[in-house]
Amino acid sequence: MLDGKRPRTWQEITEDASHEKDPEKLRALAHELEQAFVERDIKLGIGPKSAA
Repeated sequence: MLDGKRPRTWQEITEDASHEKDPEKLRALAHELEQAFVERDIKLGIGPKSAA
C-alpha cells in the first residue's frame, strides 16, 4: 500500500494513463498497472501456467 492508502485499482490506473502525456509518467503508470494485475492474480489464485 502507498502511504497507508489502499492500492489503486487497474481501472484507476488506466484512467490516469489515458490522459498522461509525459512518457516517463506513462512508463511509471504502465509499471504500476502491471503490479496491480500481478497482485490481483495472486489474490485470485491465478497466474502463469507451470511448464510441465
